[in-house]
Amino acid sequence: MFIKNVSENKLLGSYGADKAELRNNLMHRKENLWEIGADNNGYIKLTNLATEKLLTATPSNTLKVDKST
Repeated sequence: MFIKNVSENKLLGSYGADKAELRNNLMHRKENLWEIGADNNGYIKLTNLATEKLLTATPSNTLKVDKST
């Protein structure tokens, strides 16, 4: 699935070692694809298909790609 900011027309992708950021709408790039799942506690997991890492929130209210699945 793609995660899109419609007001900016950009997609959330994984770029670099642990960065998750909005970039121009390049839908055919693997960096912009996310797999949705759930863990044993019922929380939603978003896994980047290029890095196979999870999207996580940080205490500073930013997103990063972290912790291999």
